[in-house]
Amino acid sequence: MTIQNYFFDLGGVLMDLDVNRTLKAMAALSRHHGADSGFAAQDLFGVGENRLMQDYQDGKIDTGQFLDALYPMCRPGVSREALIEAWDAMLLGIPQRRLEAIRNLRRKGKQVFILSNINEEHLRWSRIHFDHIGLRIGDDVTHAFFSNEMGVSKPDPYIFREAIRQSGVDPAETLYIDDMQVNVDAGARWGLQTLCARGDEWFPAVCI
Repeated sequence: MTIQNYFFDLGGVLMDLDVNRTLKAMAALSRHHGADSGFAAQDLFGVGENRLMQDYQDGKIDTGQFLDALYPMCRPGVSREALIEAWDAMLLGIPQRRLEAIRNLRRKGKQVFILSNINEEHLRWSRIHFDHIGLRIGDDVTHAFFSNEMGVSKPDPYIFREAIRQSGVDPAETLYIDDMQVNVDAGARWGLQTLCARGDEWFPAVCI
């Protein structure tokens, strides 16, 4: 069956990320050093029992509450602006070649959607970036589904059910591209065609 629709993850698939940039920037703001900084990956990204990042990307807490949770780990005098800058350091933007790739899909009459786990601050940054590079939701991208706005994140079944329902796509005619296998597997359970890929690895699958 011919693919008519594409669901793209944002970070790691359309947008380049470097999480280590944020880890290093956060560590530089810490009142401690090394493994005791409080800013290791498990502290910031919800690994294990830490739910901070999960709650943030699910929209259960806002940016102010997220920063309030981080401030106790910072050395005295760290500003809100410095903490936000460190948090955003991982975001490297969407390369022009990927923007042109999704525009090429749109020129071919395909529908292109974003389905992303994201938090309030990174969505704010991303929208400014979209404006800067000329990416238009509703034009270059048919619609965007963001976890913090939907109240749930991948791989929860609800976000896939709602994305399929709201978009009106036929899952059998829809390719979902994500850089995390657990999310890809969850999408496949809803009948989506799937591809686990990072960066430009998805280009051959969309005939770029």
